[in-house]
Amino acid sequence: EEVLESKSVVMESEAWTTDDGMLHVSIVQRAPAVRFQRGEKGFYIDRTGYAFPLHSSYTAEVPLVEGCIPPIENGERADWTAGVLELADRLASSGHWKDRLASIKVDEGGEITLSMSERKERFIIGQPVDIDAKFRKIDEYLTRILPEKGEGYYRTVNVKYNSQIICRKGI
Repeated sequence: EEVLESKSVVMESEAWTTDDGMLHVSIVQRAPAVRFQRGEKGFYIDRTGYAFPLHSSYTAEVPLVEGCIPPIENGERADWTAGVLELADRLASSGHWKDRLASIKVDEGGEITLSMSERKERFIIGQPVDIDAKFRKIDEYLTRILPEKGEGYYRTVNVKYNSQIICRKGI
């Protein structure tokens, strides 16, 4: 069990022998929730925020977060990774975003920008906190501001500040 549980992809294991000498092993594997890619290096995190390496011959179908990922050691940056997990859940449960998400990018400060496949706007989320409030602002942009200005009028929509939606044409 100790040898198996020393592997980062194994969450827990149990090994036992029966009276006839047969060895039985039960393993619970970690399930990837989000994939992070920082240049050539990447890793997954599970629902608990535990980081573990990519597999050489398998890629899980989970949200991909690319860019300047802050160093994430197991137990560190728990607030940031919890926010990213919340963001991934929100994107997966949204009919508007689920099939239209083109990218999730992270800048040097750990701030997040979302892009949709059929839209020109980039949505600046900022730090992954207050996700529901930020998505309410995006919905307000899509339902109130966009119809007034028209498709492609703005290039960036910044929702990272409290009570503000900052739209810019050329950035």
